[in-house]
Amino acid sequence: MRAKILPSCALRATKTSAKREPRVKRHHEQKTVPFAADQMFDLITDVEQYPSFIPWCETITITREWEDEGVQFMEASMTASFKVYRETVHTRVSMDRAAHKVMVDYLDGPFKHLHNVWTFTDRPDRGDCLIDFYIEFEFRNRGLQLAIKPVFSEAVRRMVRAFDKRARAVYG
Repeated sequence: MRAKILPSCALRATKTSAKREPRVKRHHEQKTVPFAADQMFDLITDVEQYPSFIPWCETITITREWEDEGVQFMEASMTASFKVYRETVHTRVSMDRAAHKVMVDYLDGPFKHLHNVWTFTDRPDRGDCLIDFYIEFEFRNRGLQLAIKPVFSEAVRRMVRAFDKRARAVYG
């Protein structure tokens, strides 16, 4: 007797074998600015100024600060608005001045996962600084994930441009 493939089985096989777009969004960008790595480090770690120049950032509250083995840490909450969404994200930020590196890790809020890294490298031969920015995240809310999908890359680029513009306003 020959086995029959029922339409529901075939449908299930198609669903499971279809490639799904990864839900984790990633962006990596490098940018050269005419400022020192220390200056850019200071700009990025001055989180209390974010609402004055970062798109969608409404408020920042630092809830805890400490130092461990020469690395500064803080926990902070940022409230951001995008279209009809308004969310607060709680993060832990490690600020390693000696390495010119800032890492942000997710603690609580609308994400399933969030991690970003800023690295600043002086280039004395060129008189500038190379900024290396990496971010990856996934929202818990599928609606928010779908809303950000079409504008994700542009939103991240706008945020990086906001830091560049702020550096030029602060450092000339």
